[in-house]
Amino acid sequence: MKPNLLFILFGWLIMSPAWAQTPITAEVTRGCAPFTVELDSVGEVGLVYLILYNNLQDTSRDLSFTYTEPGTDSIMVVIQRLDEPYFIPVIIEPAIPPEFEVFTCANNEVRVELVNPLYDEYRYVFDAQDTLESTNPSQPQEYTFSGVGTYSITVEGSFTGAAQNCPVATTTLTTRDALTAPQFSSLIALSDTELQVEGVLAENTEHRLEVGLSSQSFTNDQAINQSGPLNAAFSVPASPFHCVQLVASDACSGQEARSEILCTASVIAGASQGFNSIQLASEAIANANYTVTKNGATLLNSETLPPFVGDASVECNEPYDYQVQITHPGGGVSYSLISSVVGLAPSSPTALTAPIVSVSGSAVDLSWGAPSEGSVATHYIYRNTGLIDSTAGTALSYTDLAANADQAPVCYAITYQDVCEGFSNPSDSACSIFLQQGATTGNVFTVEWTAYVGDSVSSYQVLVTDPDGMSLGTFDAGLNTEALIDLGTSLPEEVQVVVRAQLVDGSTQVFSNVITVSFTSNFGLPNAFTPDGDDLNDVFALKGNFLAQGLLEVYNRWGEQVFRTEEAHLGQGWDGSFANQPAPTGIYSYYVRVQDINGNIIERRGRVFLLREE
Repeated sequence: MKPNLLFILFGWLIMSPAWAQTPITAEVTRGCAPFTVELDSVGEVGLVYLILYNNLQDTSRDLSFTYTEPGTDSIMVVIQRLDEPYFIPVIIEPAIPPEFEVFTCANNEVRVELVNPLYDEYRYVFDAQDTLESTNPSQPQEYTFSGVGTYSITVEGSFTGAAQNCPVATTTLTTRDALTAPQFSSLIALSDTELQVEGVLAENTEHRLEVGLSSQSFTNDQAINQSGPLNAAFSVPASPFHCVQLVASDACSGQEARSEILCTASVIAGASQGFNSIQLASEAIANANYTVTKNGATLLNSETLPPFVGDASVECNEPYDYQVQITHPGGGVSYSLISSVVGLAPSSPTALTAPIVSVSGSAVDLSWGAPSEGSVATHYIYRNTGLIDSTAGTALSYTDLAANADQAPVCYAITYQDVCEGFSNPSDSACSIFLQQGATTGNVFTVEWTAYVGDSVSSYQVLVTDPDGMSLGTFDAGLNTEALIDLGTSLPEEVQVVVRAQLVDGSTQVFSNVITVSFTSNFGLPNAFTPDGDDLNDVFALKGNFLAQGLLEVYNRWGEQVFRTEEAHLGQGWDGSFANQPAPTGIYSYYVRVQDINGNIIERRGRVFLLREE
């Protein structure tokens, strides 16, 4: 209190008439908020006094004051003719109802246990009839009702010597004449270490969950702090399967009532080609029914659980979920973990037919058909037995730019991996047509090629064009792999030649590499020959291409003509004889005059050495 206010109060009291010196007292100074303090004035009625409440904040001459908030106070009492004021301590407790648990026992008995007791003294009122009082909050109270029925229990708390104004707590319950066993409806495995438990628990009863790896040994107990419908997850020791039961305890006698034991099963599914295998394990339970489900539908129903179940009705790349449901004799049902697997193809994918192979420049264009069944994830392309590339499953063609098909025939095979990760065998090989120029005589030339390998060929054609792509003729070769090409006398300097193969399907054509055949005339004569009859260099003859006429004359050193022909362009030459006699070894001179197919005339003179062995 401020000093000037105290000074005014004391001044007022000194000036007041003095009627008595009897103090003011309070019988009860402790209670729960809201708490009203009642002061008593002992002595003369005309006592002169002043009272300060609420930590000297409220000044009054009233003999009562109500505190609304918990806390403490010292009521200051100032009385005339006393040398100094005096104080009355007050404690205002928070208004907290007692917290307690009630357990119903057999024979209509109940047990009341306080939770976190706050008060010194408690009163237990049973159905507003009987009252028990206790100053030992840790001691549970037991009471027996007259019969089965619904009753109320009220608990009041107070502090020693304090007002009886603290709030009370009341609950109602239904008594019973016997302990009720828990009802276990389902047990669901959420993982190897977690179970979902569903059931019904009796009201006002202690319960616990017992867990074991078999129905004969429970090694894990967990208290259940609830009643009524139960649907909760519990952590359990790691195991492929578990056995579980619910236990109810009589809080008064210690007797117990147990539910049916429920056990889960272990399920491990595996996939192989066209077949899923399911390994099963569980506690053997008499009179139980075991159901193995596949994607929610029944796969097997049996009174015993086999260690293995096979499933041949599977499709490639399809997901399958397997689970075991056990219906126990008492009606409770357990569900195993779901084991999932993806189906595999029943066998290796079928091989593709040989691809179609056609040359384009030095590259090769490939095409192929889809497999007769299944879906392709990836194609793999092999050239001459070596893997060169892969393509997406939807692709049915490929161009090999590095084939060098203008230098040699190239062979290909195709394999694939289907969407079930199965690999096909290689397709049959297909090889390109490789075309080469053969011999040339005058304006006639031959071409040769390797046979197409793959689909059967119905015929080959040789296509000849000029440098501008104008067709100069198509020559049927049947099933031969060579052809003689005669384009007549009017020829360009060069032509383009390609072979086309018509496959037996009637609509598919494949092509060889393109070659260039040059018609620029040229010729030559040897500078020596040996007419000894060994078929090696026995004749002095003209060799050339695209010649229309040829004159060859040979002279000895005396200028005599020893040989003359006008068919030199056809390969006719001097055999080394003169006048039907062998000409002697020596040097001879010659004159040659030729005309090519385009009318150009070429003349040449030279010497040749005739050599005979002596």
